[in-house]
Amino acid sequence: MAPRIDLTLDCAHPTQLAEFWKLALATQTNDGARIVEELERLTSAGGTALQEFAGHHVVMADPEGNEFCVA
Repeated sequence: MAPRIDLTLDCAHPTQLAEFWKLALATQTNDGARIVEELERLTSAGGTALQEFAGHHVVMADPEGNEFCVA
């Protein structure tokens, strides 16, 4: 069974943001190539890459500017 995650964000468009986070939390990454794939996938879903740490992790923002890391 998948783990349950509770996520609380202040947002203007909760339905759209919920869809983004559903996609974002669907896959875990653990190496440089997978991080690049996740970055592309989440960017196409409306996320923004803010700062990349070569092959280690990427700081991103969801469609409403909430920051998170992809590692």
